[in-house]
Amino acid sequence: MVHATMVHPLRLRMLQLLCLTAHLGACVAVKTAVLVHGYHLEAPNWEEVVWGGGAGRIAHGARVAEAFGAELLMVGSGASTHGDTGETEGAYTLRWLRERRGAVSGAPTLVESATASLRAALGLDPPSGSLEALLDSAVVDARSRNTREELERAAAVCRERAVDRVFLVSSPAHCPRVARDAAVVFERDCPGCAYFVAPCGTDFCAPGDVAVLEPPHRPDQAQPGRLHAVAARALRLPPAKRRAFETFAENFLADLEMRDEDVDASLAAPLGPPPADAGDLAAQAKAFFAADDDT
Repeated sequence: MVHATMVHPLRLRMLQLLCLTAHLGACVAVKTAVLVHGYHLEAPNWEEVVWGGGAGRIAHGARVAEAFGAELLMVGSGASTHGDTGETEGAYTLRWLRERRGAVSGAPTLVESATASLRAALGLDPPSGSLEALLDSAVVDARSRNTREELERAAAVCRERAVDRVFLVSSPAHCPRVARDAAVVFERDCPGCAYFVAPCGTDFCAPGDVAVLEPPHRPDQAQPGRLHAVAARALRLPPAKRRAFETFAENFLADLEMRDEDVDASLAAPLGPPPADAGDLAAQAKAFFAADDDT
């Protein structure tokens, strides 16, 4: 004996729409992932940068993921841990999003509520790309210590899961470095995956404070020489030497920026007694150059 179950016409229509959506999605599916770059938990403006009233990194990353039907949300990193809970910044950031997910998606519409109820009645998982599904399957990167490592681990995951495109979410001032490192990492580790940099609405500094030094490439302009190479070398110095280089460069620039008349006046002025810290400066300079023998 066959038992028939009556289905309300509205529910039947919703089921048909679900099947049609799934069929169309399968035809044009682009497997998408989102990486939200971490931010050090001890930074005084952590909440502003990462959440920012719903405009920060993790909130923007969630919206991008929903808008593009992402199947994977990755959150970095392991560069810091929370003093009270011991969570890495990636785990703490994801929990922050889970506790505030209503502020990202807003109240569901009538159709969304009906769809969710029907899926629950049929025993179906949340649809791919929904915030609930993303939160359930989110990947926390607890090992990366910097931007390059975050991208390397994300590229490895994208390669393993055959991701077609990934959105890299961070603050505007951080995005130039994200784009540079992503160009190297994804070309090397996951060349089949397209990457897109998606800046959020909050920042840790003014984007105009970021200096971008490119190698000379425009024959119609005066070439700046090798300033980019000098800066790259300076950034590779150990911390103590880098501080010494910064001090030297600042003083040297101050001299170069003096007006010609100021230089003439300075040369004409009688020499005064040496500054009180002249001996200390000389000792610091001697120690700095002597340190070259140890590296």
